[in-house]
Amino acid sequence: MKREVQLTLTGRSLDASGQETVTKQTIMARYAFRDGHHFFLYEEQPEGTTSNTRCLIRLRNGYMELSKKGGVNTRMVFETGREHRTEYATPYGNLWLGIRTYKAALTDSQDETDPALLQYAIQYDLTSEGLTIGEYTMTVQAVSATDFPKICNPI
Repeated sequence: MKREVQLTLTGRSLDASGQETVTKQTIMARYAFRDGHHFFLYEEQPEGTTSNTRCLIRLRNGYMELSKKGGVNTRMVFETGREHRTEYATPYGNLWLGIRTYKAALTDSQDETDPALLQYAIQYDLTSEGLTIGEYTMTVQAVSATDFPKICNPI
């Protein structure tokens, strides 16, 4: 089953000096469920780039993969209890990262009265050359595009 969803990605980072940064991005995405995985396909234009980046999120409980192709290129794997390495290629240069995921939780809503399709949250650290860059959390929330107007307050 494929459908359009509103995808909200919320990130929180805490760097080594204790500085906290929160980001939030809301975009329309195509959603599909296949072979026990939830898939979200969308485009974004990363800061400092002039071209769009095609993004694919694939997730199941305890596992999330984020692939980007275009202005930024990477394949990041977040798997509970494991560390994965990846190259993060940007117009400014490439960076090798280690991703250590500590927690990952999936809430899948099948209740017809609840418009939320699903919510997924992960907690992880990023490392570079063996040094911890910071602590991170990310929440992925998907709401069916047909249900979005029912839960949105008009401005």
